[in-house]
Amino acid sequence: MRWVALPPPHPAEPFRALRAAWHTLTGDVRVVVVHGLFAADVAAAELRDARDAVEWLRRPDLLSIALLDGPVTGFGWAVALAADIRVATRRTRFVTRDLVPGLGVLSRLRAALGYGRALLLATTDTELSATDAHRFGLIDELVDHRDDAERVISRMAEAVLAQSRDRFAKAKASLELPEDRRECEVAELALLEKESVSRGVAS
Repeated sequence: MRWVALPPPHPAEPFRALRAAWHTLTGDVRVVVVHGLFAADVAAAELRDARDAVEWLRRPDLLSIALLDGPVTGFGWAVALAADIRVATRRTRFVTRDLVPGLGVLSRLRAALGYGRALLLATTDTELSATDAHRFGLIDELVDHRDDAERVISRMAEAVLAQSRDRFAKAKASLELPEDRRECEVAELALLEKESVSRGVAS
């Protein structure tokens, strides 16, 4: 099991941390836990880099878990939603004001919450508590403290590691996003980049 810490939200630092973990990941690692500060701003010009930084968490042979223990904003949404499972403490809250579309966030939000709730979160400034996020299905396991979260994650990892890599990979691949939803993610990213270029020309 590999633990990956997201550093303080200075520009590009979370991207670098995730990329470094990806490039140094050895073949025997089957469970990755991302923890730390799920908050960072993403400029439109950085969207593709940010998307690449989280894409590997969806690898079929890898169980990715986000340990949430505080606010989730900006790029943190992309990391949290790219993970297979979200384990959170009651200190966790999801802040939609800085929600970043174009990183698979909206399509995964819809998959988790349904169209109506996803639309409201994406278009309003909302702070979603851990209790509500768990009730809506955005959080898979809600616990009181970080120590509790670590124990839950350890049990999950043990259960997965007791099974064959092939069995897990086939199951995850079958449950992944349908191809049409992947196309929506790509189209969403392209539209945001186009808008960014247009604003740059206008200024």
